[in-house]
Order: sequence, then structure tokens, then C-alpha cells
Amino acid sequence: PKIAEAGLPVQTFSYIAWRESRCHPRSVNARWRNGKIVWTLNSNGSYDSGIFAINSSWHSAVKQVCTINTGNKRLDLQALYNVDCSIAMAVWIMENTKGKLGNWNL
Repeated sequence: PKIAEAGLPVQTFSYIAWRESRCHPRSVNARWRNGKIVWTLNSNGSYDSGIFAINSSWHSAVKQVCTINTGNKRLDLQALYNVDCSIAMAVWIMENTKGKLGNWNL
């Protein structure tokens, strides 16, 4: 219901949530050791978080959209573990980028 309330295409974003995170809001495709990233699926060193796997390159937008600023990039991006923040970021990406669904390779 939250996807529909946000005005996103429900079938498409339900698919994205399943494909990217198996609908687990605390999903992340990276591992850290001693505060440093030691593994990620992304070849450029970035990582994806939350139900829609929002990329860490969107850090500035996450801070703005989700009104978070801990002073720590990793902690800021953990805001994406909150479904409402992830949905708000998906809306922002759809409204503010040329790539739209291309950001999820669709």
C-alpha cells in the first residue's frame, strides 16, 4: 500500500523490491571490517541499501530527502533501512533523474 500511496507503479516497484532485496528493508550488498568496506557486489566500490537497493552514490539526496545528517556517510545511508525513506528516495529518483527506472536497469 505504501508504494501506491507514494504514486509509484506498484507492480514495477514490488518487482524491484523482490529482485533487489527479497523485500528485506535492512538489505545491503556490502560488508565492513573495522569501519572500512571490505566487500561489495558493485565493481566501483559503491554499495546498495534498503528494500529498493538505493546506491550509496545517492548519499547527498538521501540526506536531503530523508532529513538525516549524522556526519557519517554509512550511518546516513542506513536511513534507507526504513521503508518510508526508501520509498521517498525511489520517488525522488523517478522525479529528478533522466534514468528513472533505468537506475534499476529496467
